[in-house]
Amino acid sequence: MPLDALVAQIQGLSGSPTDLSSLLSTLKQSENVLRHNQPGLLPAVHNLDAAQHSLGCVFLLEARGRAAAAGAGEQEFLDAACRFLPACTPAQLWLAPEKFDPAITACTPTDVLLYCYYGAMLEIGRRRYSRALQLLLTAITAPTMVVNAITVACLKKYVLISLLHTGAVPALPKYASNIVNRAQKAECNTYLELAKQCGQDKTPQQLAQFAASKRQEFEQDGNAGLVKLVVEAQTRRRIQRLTATYMTLPLAGIAQQVGLAGAPAAELEVLRLVDGGEVFARISDRDGMVEFLDDPETYNSEAVAARVDGIVTGCMDLAARLAQLDHQVSKDRAYLNKTELRAQRAGRGGAEDALAGVAADAADVFRPL
Repeated sequence: MPLDALVAQIQGLSGSPTDLSSLLSTLKQSENVLRHNQPGLLPAVHNLDAAQHSLGCVFLLEARGRAAAAGAGEQEFLDAACRFLPACTPAQLWLAPEKFDPAITACTPTDVLLYCYYGAMLEIGRRRYSRALQLLLTAITAPTMVVNAITVACLKKYVLISLLHTGAVPALPKYASNIVNRAQKAECNTYLELAKQCGQDKTPQQLAQFAASKRQEFEQDGNAGLVKLVVEAQTRRRIQRLTATYMTLPLAGIAQQVGLAGAPAAELEVLRLVDGGEVFARISDRDGMVEFLDDPETYNSEAVAARVDGIVTGCMDLAARLAQLDHQVSKDRAYLNKTELRAQRAGRGGAEDALAGVAADAADVFRPL
């Protein structure tokens, strides 16, 4: 059967359920037609209506996708698939569930780790460090029995971004795999040493010297730029700490306490912090005196009210999701069987052991993925 004839059947048999059943049988018998007409598959998809001819389109795209997976025309295939998926009719796709077999189409653990890693890289580029830390932590705490290169790379960037964002590296959560905790100590020793020096309030010059001594390792990991930002952040953080101690301070005094070259360098850093809203200060042109000011925000504006409302709404949504999860767990057959078994054991071996076992089962259910 020529490809044109198959496309004509797709157009003519995409109406009633009976026609769709006949079309499904035809498509399953046309694997050779699709395999030998690869160049014409995407033009055929373009000539079909994604909503009306969803069943036929998915067979055409699946056949073309095999060639794209082999490295031929990936971009054209992706463009066609992206146009098809939002417009298709799910009821027709349900007729061919084998085309969406999770064993073939589902994400692998490596896909998830790479998604978190590259997503964090994008957020780092946008200076959204909090979101980057969330993505890195998701990859780090993913269940695993073997640590791979992606996890190690995430661990190293987690240390650096934590230093950039808060100035300290928190301990990994308890639900992180023990093997990941060991890998952090074994594979990230240089990064943890940098974090230790930041915690000891080393001067920027001292941190720069340490970074220079480990430059080859940082460059091999592709983290030299982030290390430079960590050193610069140490300067800003030391200046911010001065605002908790002094109301006024000369630029020369700031340079001396922070470890800068002189008053001009201190003035530049203070102006950067003021421009970024990280400190509130005023510099006197007459005597070079810096006056640290209070935050001018009074928190009574509409913008603040909208922000608080958004946070409250988010908390309510999270509470609703937790309640729904709790309800689902309470009906889960495996969980109920375990609790019933624990209850039976309680009659023989003591209620305390049974309760401890139930708590352990609940912990397994709610353990993050």
